[in-house]
Amino acid sequence: QIQFPGKSTKTAIKFAIFDSQGRILYRKQYQSQKKAISLNSRGWPSGVYLLKVSMSNRQFMLAFSITR
Repeated sequence: QIQFPGKSTKTAIKFAIFDSQGRILYRKQYQSQKKAISLNSRGWPSGVYLLKVSMSNRQFMLAFSITR
């Protein structure tokens, strides 16, 4: 689950998740006032992944790992 701190927003939020090879595994745009989203990573193997989040004129990236 990905949670957003602070107030909910009506701004479009774009997500992309990349594997260690740079392939896009997940891409979605949300335009709601959600404070959190859930995503199913059950089929993804152990490894390091990169989450890219873009909203308005802001963008950030976060590395995370999955261990099975």
